[in-house]
This record gives sequence, C-alpha cells and structure tokens, in this order.
Amino acid sequence: MPNFRPLSETKFINDANLVKPCLFCGIDFTKKSKLSKKEWEARKYCSKACADKSRIGKGGYWTGKKLKPEAIAKMKQSKIGSIAWNKGKKWSQEVKDKFSKARIGTKRPHKGTKWTDESKLKMSNTNKGHYVSEETKEKIRQHRINKPTRVFKDTKIEIKIENELIKRGINYQKQVPLCKIAVVDFYLPEYRIVIQADGCYWHNCPEHGRGEIKNCSEKAIKQDNVLTFNGFNVYRFWEHEINQSVEDCINTIIL
Repeated sequence: MPNFRPLSETKFINDANLVKPCLFCGIDFTKKSKLSKKEWEARKYCSKACADKSRIGKGGYWTGKKLKPEAIAKMKQSKIGSIAWNKGKKWSQEVKDKFSKARIGTKRPHKGTKWTDESKLKMSNTNKGHYVSEETKEKIRQHRINKPTRVFKDTKIEIKIENELIKRGINYQKQVPLCKIAVVDFYLPEYRIVIQADGCYWHNCPEHGRGEIKNCSEKAIKQDNVLTFNGFNVYRFWEHEINQSVEDCINTIIL
C-alpha cells in the first residue's frame, strides 16, 4: 500500500505562516518537509553555513566544562589495551606533499601567545613522572637528523671556514647528515673528511666554556667514534682557534 501522510502533518508542511528568523543572518526560513515539527522548532539557523559562522571564536562544546572524576576514570579504563587507529600506518609521499602544501602560509595556533603562570604550572605538573625511553629518544634524534626541511643558520665561525674553503678551491657540502648520528658542519666528499666547528660555549670548551652544557663532550666523542668507524676523517676546531687563525686550522687537514 502507498504511504500517505497524516492530514495534520500535510497541513503543517504547507502552512506558509511557519517562518522564523535565523539567529545569525536574520533571514526568515520556512519549515522544510524533511524535518519534523519538533526538529524545525529546535533549529536556530537557516543553514549549516550560518551555524558554523556563529560558532567562530566561541570555542567548542566542551570549552570550559570539566568531567567528573568517575567519568575520567571510566574513559581511562576503556582505553586500556586499545590500539590507536593510525598505529603502524604510513602516509604516502603524495599525501605528505598535500599536507605540506596545505600548511603553507598558515600560522601555528599558539604562535605569539603567552602562557599564564597558572597554565605553565599545570603543564609542568602533567609532565612530572613522565619519562621517555632511550629507544624513543634515539628515534627522535634520527628523525631530526634526517629531516629534509630542517633549516640551519650559519654561525660566524662556520662562515669563516666556508670562506677559507672557497678561497682554496676545495669542494665541500654543508650540514650533511651522516651515519644517522650527526649533521656535520662541512663534508669534503672527495676526501671523506668531516669538519666540525664547535662553539666554546655550546660545546663546553675547556678554556672558555662555563660548564653549563652537560654531556656535550660525550655526545661529540660518540659521533666521532661512529664516523671514524665508517671511514670518515673527523677534524674538530674550537671557536677560539678559528677566530685566532682559520688558515692554521685548515692547514692541519690532510687532503
């Protein structure tokens, strides 16, 4: 049998007096046949576009709301043993390119904002007791080393070494990741030579360092051992040595 609308509902749909103004644009909108009377009466905006525009700057539904401790405990319990939907999945290079293009010109949401002392205290309290494993730290280091979009700023001592290499006509490459252990300042591919320009402060120079940077010497020794094991000749020069005579530093390199 065909489905017939009740007479009362038909009258309601065809009633031209059922109009009300949109809370955003102010335009009157009539009831649509797809909506029930209850749904239409609850509607505040004439379209989804007006509804979205009205929420700009007001925050989400949960803004300013706090869950009860029992609800938080239930949520934590429900997530035990669950696996993230994107774990083990890898984006294709095409998708990565789309993401990077979409972010061009966009600003970070928190750029330029200043955290209050209360917010800083909350963030520090949430990080207390949270430790990162050595395996995870190593993965983070390798990702930073091999990151192709990483931007490096030349230091004054690096500029001096570069000018001296150009003056002598020596072929070189700058900021080259090697052996997944370090991004070297200069690499001479023809001779497999690595040149590192170490600042006295940041690398804790025994003469001019203040001892405020920890484990920098251990890190440098580890990098040199790995590079030497893989057949590279490593030369390190302190900032005060380069400033004193960059020519003498380059003269010590055996080509």
